[in-house]
Amino acid sequence: MKKLNLGKMTRLAILAAILLLMAFTPLGYLRIGPMSMTLLMIPVAVGAIVLGPGAGLFLGTLFGLTSLVQCFGMDPGGTYMMTVNPFGMTFLALVPRMLMGFLCGLIFKAFDKPGMTALRTTGAFVASLSSAVLNTVLFMSTLTLFFLHTPDVFPLTDDFSFGTVIAVIVAMVGVQGLIEAGITTVVGGAVSTALFRFDKGVRK
Repeated sequence: MKKLNLGKMTRLAILAAILLLMAFTPLGYLRIGPMSMTLLMIPVAVGAIVLGPGAGLFLGTLFGLTSLVQCFGMDPGGTYMMTVNPFGMTFLALVPRMLMGFLCGLIFKAFDKPGMTALRTTGAFVASLSSAVLNTVLFMSTLTLFFLHTPDVFPLTDDFSFGTVIAVIVAMVGVQGLIEAGITTVVGGAVSTALFRFDKGVRK
């Protein structure tokens, strides 16, 4: 049991270090023209799949904390939102990422059946996809909740109808969200599947 716990803690520490490296270097973001896409869901997804929902929650929290730190002068947009609504920005940075990591682990567990390798592999890719989708949906929902009436954050006119809000959200996510989902699904699923082959028995 001690060996098992040490192995799990070691892998969790490695994933945390990778996440921190990605968060504070260009490795964590893919920039294409005006678009900036985060790839930080990948280590969170891998941890949630390979080590379980608890690890996903921990890594998701770490992801959120790196976003929160950047709101203190490192990211102009985040810094502005922090001055407008400190509680809302703190909630936005942390809670969606925490839920994303935890729920990703739960989704994979639904596919993880003893002796069913193909189902586990499918689950790894589905859970990786879910991490990107959940991150986008939870983030945009929270952004709408706290910053809908902040014009510099949410580019709406005076028409705050449901249809208008949905249209703006879709426009803001757009191709960026699809690319994030594609990369996270392929990389997260492939890495998790590979780790299962070498790390049997690490997860609880």
